[in-house]
Amino acid sequence: HRRPSSFTGEFCRAATAASLPKATFYMLRHTHASQLLSAGEPVTNVLRRLGHKNPAITLQVNSHVLEGMDAAAAGKTDQIMNAILYG
Repeated sequence: HRRPSSFTGEFCRAATAASLPKATFYMLRHTHASQLLSAGEPVTNVLRRLGHKNPAITLQVNSHVLEGMDAAAAGKTDQIMNAILYG
């Protein structure tokens, strides 16, 4: 096992050497989780990929994604209710 801080340093040096935009490994990890959640991947699957033991950590870090998902769910609920009420 490697310490996260040493891996992050190695990642940043490799990204700089490859002339990639400045990004940390943590930023890529966070983006990966956000994209999975936005695509509807269950939180339990995402937390396992991140190595989190508690879903609250995953949900707290990626809460901004869930806010958008809540609005989408409300829109779907409106569509369902309109179909029921107005055929």
